[in-house]
Amino acid sequence: MKFALKTTALILIIILMVLVVRAPASAIRRFIPPDSPITLTNLEGTLWNGSAQVFLNAEDVGLAKWVWRSSDLSELMIGYDWSLNRDGLSLNGALASNGNKASVTATGLVADHIINSYLQPYDLTISGDLSLENVQAEVVDRQLNSIEGLLTWEGGATRYQLASRHYQAIVPPLVGTLGLIDNHPALTVIREGGEITLIRAELLPTGYAKLGITKRFTQLLGNPWPGRDPDHKVVLEVEEQIFLQ
Repeated sequence: MKFALKTTALILIIILMVLVVRAPASAIRRFIPPDSPITLTNLEGTLWNGSAQVFLNAEDVGLAKWVWRSSDLSELMIGYDWSLNRDGLSLNGALASNGNKASVTATGLVADHIINSYLQPYDLTISGDLSLENVQAEVVDRQLNSIEGLLTWEGGATRYQLASRHYQAIVPPLVGTLGLIDNHPALTVIREGGEITLIRAELLPTGYAKLGITKRFTQLLGNPWPGRDPDHKVVLEVEEQIFLQ
C-alpha cells in the first residue's frame, strides 16, 4: 500500500513538473506575497530553468538563476540548483520542498565592500572577505528545524568608532559556526584555531537580532574590557529589530 501511494505521488509530481517546464519564469511572481520586500525583474526562461534580477527592499541583491533537480523526485520533493551573483557576491546551492518540509544549502563568497555597506550605519568597516561553507537549513511545518555550516572571515584591518573616538585593529581570521539555541538560529564566532567564544549572534523569535561580545574580543579590538571577568564572558550586548512580527 505504501509503495502504491509513493508511486502515485511520484507520477503526480512528474505530471506537475511537465507543466512547470512550459510555465514562464514570470509565473514565479504568483508565489511572492504582495507585501513581500522581495521584487523580481527581468525574468527570463521558465520555472524549470530561468533567471531573474532580485531586489530586497528596493536594493539590487543580484542575478538569481535556477535549474530543476530531477534527483529530488525520488524523495517526493521538488528541487532546484540555484545561484545568486553580483559584483562581490557569489552564492550557490540547492533548494527542495514538498510543501511541509523545505531545505536549502548555500556555499560561496561575500566581499568586504558588500559587508561594509551594511556595517556603515554602525561606524564600522572591515577588510577581508567572508566565505560560506556548507550552510544547510531545514524548515518543517514553517518552523526552523535545523541549521548548520561555517562562516569564515579571512581577517584584516577593522575600523570602528566608540564614544566619538576612532580606533583601528588588525583582527585575525575568524570562524563562525551556525546552530540552534532554544530553537532559534545562532552564530558562535571564535578565532581560527582557537576555542574561546568571541561573538555570539542570535536571531530571536521576536524578530530581534541579539549580538554579544566577549571580553576576549575587546582585547583583539585593542580596547580591553577592565576587570577580572573571564575572557569568555559576554561584556557587551545589543539587540536590534530585524523583522516585524
